[in-house]
Amino acid sequence: MEQTEHLAKLLKNLPAKPGVYLHLDARGKILYIGKAKDLKKRVSSYFRGEKDAKTAALAAKIAEFSTIVTQSETEALLLEDSLIKKHKPPYNIDLKDDKRYPYLKLTTEKYARLIISRQRFNDGGKYFGPYAGSVRDALRAVQGIFGLRRCKTLGKKPCLYFQIGQCLAPCLGGKEAEYQKEISALTDFLRGDYAALSADLQKQMAAAAQNMDYETAAHCRDKLQALEKVMVTQSVVAPDNISRDVWGFAAGQNIWAAVLLRIQHGRITGSRSFSAGGKRALASDSFERLLMNFYSDETIPAEIILPAEYACGAFTAWAGARQARVWQPQSGFRFDFVQMGVYNARKYLQERIMAQLREASPADGLKRLQEILALETLPRRIECYDISHIQGSETVASQAVLLDGVPGKSEYRKYIINQDKPDDFASMEEVLTRRCMRLDDSNRPDLVVIDGGKGQLGVAVRVWKNFDLTIPLCALAKREEEIFVPRRGEPLVLPRRDAGLRLLQTIRDEAHRFAVSFHRLRRKKRTLAE
Repeated sequence: MEQTEHLAKLLKNLPAKPGVYLHLDARGKILYIGKAKDLKKRVSSYFRGEKDAKTAALAAKIAEFSTIVTQSETEALLLEDSLIKKHKPPYNIDLKDDKRYPYLKLTTEKYARLIISRQRFNDGGKYFGPYAGSVRDALRAVQGIFGLRRCKTLGKKPCLYFQIGQCLAPCLGGKEAEYQKEISALTDFLRGDYAALSADLQKQMAAAAQNMDYETAAHCRDKLQALEKVMVTQSVVAPDNISRDVWGFAAGQNIWAAVLLRIQHGRITGSRSFSAGGKRALASDSFERLLMNFYSDETIPAEIILPAEYACGAFTAWAGARQARVWQPQSGFRFDFVQMGVYNARKYLQERIMAQLREASPADGLKRLQEILALETLPRRIECYDISHIQGSETVASQAVLLDGVPGKSEYRKYIINQDKPDDFASMEEVLTRRCMRLDDSNRPDLVVIDGGKGQLGVAVRVWKNFDLTIPLCALAKREEEIFVPRRGEPLVLPRRDAGLRLLQTIRDEAHRFAVSFHRLRRKKRTLAE
C-alpha cells in the first residue's frame, strides 16, 4: 500500500515534457530506461490499463522511478541511448549486429598497403566497406590488379610477385609517382566508380595495341578480366551518383530485424543486418533508436531512405542537422529501394527466428512439455521406447533417456524381444513390462514417450494399469508428428518449430537410432553364424 501511494505521488508530479525515465526495483537496480515525448503520459501508462505479459511483468517489479527532462525528443533519444549503453538494463532490448563485417584499409605508409581490418580506427587510414562477401579473395585479386606491395617492410630486392607481374616493386625505389597513380585508381574503384576505371583500362589497351605494344595491351586486358570477377555484379539502380543508405525493417512477435543496403555510384556495394529481442515487448520507437545508435558511430551519407510507416521525426531532425536528408518515399525509385530493403529485412527476420529455435536451450523444451502435457513437475527424466525388426526377424527394443533435456547415454538400454511371431503391440507390451519390473525411485521417469500412435499408447496404458503406475505417458506418431495422450480423444498437433515437439522428436529419433543399430548388429551376427 505504501509503495502504491509513493508511486501515485511521483506520477502526480511528473511534467508533461520530453525526457528520459528510469524504472527501478525495490533494491534500486535499474530495470528499464526509456524516452518519452510526454513523460507524464508515458510513465503513467505502465500503471494503468491493459498491458501485454512482458510489460505487466516489468510493471510488477517497479518500486521507484526517476526522470530526466530534456529540451526535445531528439535530446531524449540521445540521452536514452547513452544511459542504456552505460547501465545495460535487463528489460531493454538487446541489439545484435549480425556480425562485424570486415573493411579494406589503405595504410598511411609512403607506399600504402591494402589490408583487412575488422574495426575502423581514427588512424588516418582510408577504410572501404564493410564487405559481406569473400573479402580475402577480393583483396588478393585487387592487390594483383593494381600492383600493390604485400610485404610489411620493404626489402632490398623484388619478391616473387614482381616476377609474375603482380607488384610494382616499390622496394626498387623511384616508383612513387607510378605507385600513387595506382593508389588513386584503386581508391576510385573501392568507392564504387567501376565504370571510369574500366573505360580508362580499355582506352589504355586500345592505345597500346595501336602502338603494337602487345605486352602492355595484354596486361590491360588481364586487369579488365580480373576486375570483372571482383566488381559487384549489381545493375545500376539509381539515376545519379549520390551516396545513400537504404533501410528495411520487419517485426515479429518478440523480435525485430533490420537490413541496411549501402548504395554508392548507383550500385549496392554492401549490406548489414541487425536484430533484437528482449524481455519486454517491442518498443514503438525501436527502429528510430537503432538508427540513432548506428549513426552515432558511423559516417552519415547524403541520403537515408526509410520505410514510410515508421515515425522517425526525432531522427529526421537529428540527421538534418548533420546535412543528411531523410526520405520516407511512397513512390519512385527510392520507394523501390525501400521495398528491396523491407524484403531483405523480412528474410533476415525469418532466419533469426529459425536461429533462435535452433539455439533454444533444453530447458525451454522441458518447460514447454510440462505446459502442453499438463505435467505436475518438470520432466527432468524422459524415457522413450521403440521396436525394430525386419519382417519379424531379430526383433529388438530400445530405451533412450533424456536427463534435463540432454541424452543420458549411460542410461540407454537394449532389449531382445522373445516373441515367436511379429507383433509390434506384443513386443511393446513385453519391453514395458520388463522395464516396470525393475522400476525404483532411483530410475523413475517423469515422462515416458512411446514411438507410435494411438494403438501403441493403448498398450502402455494397459501395462501401467497392471502395475498401478501414475507416470505420465504420451506417444509420438512419425508421419504427422501427432502427440497422443491418455484420456484425450484428439491428438495434439504442435507447430513444427515448437520447443516441446523438438524435444520429443529428439528422444524419439534417439530411441529409433539406438534400436535400429542394435537390430543391425544382431542381424549381422546371425548372418555370420549361418
